[in-house]
Amino acid sequence: MSSIKDIEKLKEKIKNSSTEKEQISQEAFLKAQLNIGAMCINNPEDAFLYYSSLNLLNTYVKQNKDASYSFKGEVTTAFDSIIMSRIPGVTYSYDSKERVLIVNVKGMQFSFHNVKPSPKMLFARSYEKHIGQQYHKEEEWDQLRLQPVAETVFNYANNLDGLSNESIGGDLKQLQSEFIKNKFKVKTESVKEN
Repeated sequence: MSSIKDIEKLKEKIKNSSTEKEQISQEAFLKAQLNIGAMCINNPEDAFLYYSSLNLLNTYVKQNKDASYSFKGEVTTAFDSIIMSRIPGVTYSYDSKERVLIVNVKGMQFSFHNVKPSPKMLFARSYEKHIGQQYHKEEEWDQLRLQPVAETVFNYANNLDGLSNESIGGDLKQLQSEFIKNKFKVKTESVKEN
């Protein structure tokens, strides 16, 4: 198991890794899709898994031209949920010149181009003293490219200690397992029919 306290070690590993991009596996893609659609964000560990899932989907779209960016709206929807649940350790920054939203989860930056802060995010920024929590923090991108190692970051996130594993369908890990099994079963059956 991994600890969210070890993010600096993960970042160092990423900095020292080769520049060769990882090819996203079908299983990781399916798990990430499920996470985006079903998981609940209850703590910083869940937020890390959620944003690593979005990062993986972003990478997958770039590797597979038949995929779409339909998940991009979930970047701010998730952050709205984080605000409403008052989860600490997660902040955002927006660079209007570069049109990039940076979500920082316990020191790891996830960046998303062409995504603007939601009205709720802007409200939380304006009224953080009343809210009692800082969700906006001006910061520049740290130049750590996560997309080439998207599956490594995703696997790290899936093994974090402290994940709530809560989803709209019960236990997230069990749901992932069943989802993958059923997806591959359907795929195998359609190949047999042809």
